[in-house]
Amino acid sequence: DEEVFIIGGGEIYRQLLPHTDRIYLTRVQATFPDAEVFFPELDPSEWSETASETFPRDEKNEYDTTLHLLQRRG
Repeated sequence: DEEVFIIGGGEIYRQLLPHTDRIYLTRVQATFPDAEVFFPELDPSEWSETASETFPRDEKNEYDTTLHLLQRRG
């Protein structure tokens, strides 16, 4: 199978999520009060985390970031 990457926006995420088997999710450890678009909430019963790695902020990245690999159950 060919792997396709979807990089947004919010409506595209919602439309394609039902057809998705794997998610590479980046969580930025910060609050952005002016943000208007968010990744849809995931049902934890449908997804399992198979890997994650956290990267602390550094001279190139202002915020701590965690990368999650999620796989659809079943």
